[in-house]
Amino acid sequence: MERVLFKLFVVLVLCVSADSQELKDYELEGIKILSSSRQEIERKIGPPHNASCTRCSYSTKTAEIRVEYAAGRCSGNIPGWNVPRDTILRYQVRLKSTEAISPNREPWDHFGLKRDIGDFVLTSNDTFDAIYTHVKRGIRIVVRQHTVKVEFLPPESAFRLRCKGYPPYDPFSEIYYPRRMFFPESLDDVKATIDGLSWEIIPETMGYLVIYFGRNTSASENERYLSRLRSYVKSKPELYENVKIVRGIRRNVAEIEVYILGRNWPPPKPLFRAEILR
Repeated sequence: MERVLFKLFVVLVLCVSADSQELKDYELEGIKILSSSRQEIERKIGPPHNASCTRCSYSTKTAEIRVEYAAGRCSGNIPGWNVPRDTILRYQVRLKSTEAISPNREPWDHFGLKRDIGDFVLTSNDTFDAIYTHVKRGIRIVVRQHTVKVEFLPPESAFRLRCKGYPPYDPFSEIYYPRRMFFPESLDDVKATIDGLSWEIIPETMGYLVIYFGRNTSASENERYLSRLRSYVKSKPELYENVKIVRGIRRNVAEIEVYILGRNWPPPKPLFRAEILR
């Protein structure tokens, strides 16, 4: 067991040299997203804290590990993947080390990953977290002061395993975090939020509002609502090129998600295919 833990640590620990190891796709000692099973990972790191879980937590001497398993084909906490029960959908490894991360190294360097193997995109950067994502390989690195964790997600090539009727897999939507979410009581609430974005957006970023409609509104009402928001954004010269409205889907009640993202990043998407409106 100690040898297994050591190998796990070598792959993920902060001290791995970028010149000493090549990234092996999204593998961790042979574990593959959407392919490997629960039995495979538990042979390596032991049983979870709760034996009946599908979202399971494990502990080793060097890391805390969380794994999401399929509950069946196309079902589970992360539905939409045509894989058998107990197949690994994604997992996260948080290092227990409290040593400060070297300010002279890029986040991917801590894991032996070279920037030139593909783009790591900064997908979140706020007071608490800096999140870097390698979409093609399905890797997310989260840095928070003196801690670091790495998440292994379905890679961009995983579209072939999507269940029929589910939207295409969108890795960026999986990794974007809304700046805030709220339930609007009136159109004026939304306008005030749009106005507030002028203080938060900088030249390198873009603001997005994802509009989810309540179940009891008609299609024509939704169109009028979006048209009024479009017109309001257009009436603000300082916002027109910096804020976009994203058409969402129906939910039980109306809800709005606010994102501030890099200007060259793909826009956020709701659960189903979104239409970008101006």
